[in-house]
This record gives sequence, structure tokens and C-alpha cells, in this order.
Amino acid sequence: MKRPSDEIIRNYIIEEGVGVGFPADLLGTDTVFVYGTLQPGYGLFRLIKDNVVSCMPDTYAPNFEMYASGYPWAVHSEGNIIWGTLLFIKNPVITIGEMDSIELGAGYVRERVPIRSLTAGELTAWIYTWHNAPVGEKVKNGDYVGWSYLDSIIRT
Repeated sequence: MKRPSDEIIRNYIIEEGVGVGFPADLLGTDTVFVYGTLQPGYGLFRLIKDNVVSCMPDTYAPNFEMYASGYPWAVHSEGNIIWGTLLFIKNPVITIGEMDSIELGAGYVRERVPIRSLTAGELTAWIYTWHNAPVGEKVKNGDYVGWSYLDSIIRT
């Protein structure tokens, strides 16, 4: 199994200058699984970039499906997966507070869930989920990066 947009997201991470993989020191860090515009290469990542120690782009959250209409929504769904990036963040109280102000204000719910990394196995992380009716179109492969990249090509 491989993330459909693996090459695209890895290029975004290089451009952002963020490390890939487990950080050398996990002390004082927390994990957040992001699957939309909080990923490297997208606008909202700039708001948290200074507190991102490292990231793992080869991660997915089981039992979710994704819908998107500009922004993505993760909805609980047995047997499906969504692809995203696991962020290792420092100053988690501050950083998660900043993320909460963006996501909770927009109607998302933050919860801790198991996620899987193709290189590191099962981990747990915070994720922002949608508990209302799905909005937009279903992202069939669960990969917002590939969906939004294709969407930007179609629009130009």
C-alpha cells in the first residue's frame, strides 16, 4: 500500500523545510493527524509550522471517509481510510489551542484515535472530525492532497 499522492506531499514537506520521520526527542511533543489544509504545502500549515518538529506523510486513519468542497471533512466510516500527515508538535498546549481555534470554530470535533504509519505501525493522534452531515463530494481514495492537486489542474 502506498499513499496516492506520496511524491506530492514529500515535495511539499521539503519546500517547508520540516523533518520527516520520528523526531530524535519525543519529550514535550504530541501528535496530530492532519489530512487537509493543515498539511505541509497548504496555507494553514504556516500558522503552526514553527511548532512542528517533524512529520510522517505515510500515515492513514482507519475507519474514516473524506468529503471535500474546498476544505475536507473526515467522517467516521467503518472499513474506509483517509490519508494524511502525522505531525509531531512541540508546545502542544499552545499549538493545539491554535488549531482548535481554527477547527472547532468551524464545527469540527477533536478526538484521539488510532492511526497507522506505513513505516512506524500503529500510533495514536489527535484528529479533527466532522459529526454533521457530510458536505461536498466524497474523496474516493481518501487523499485530499491528490484530490486538491487534481482539482487545481482542472480549474486552471
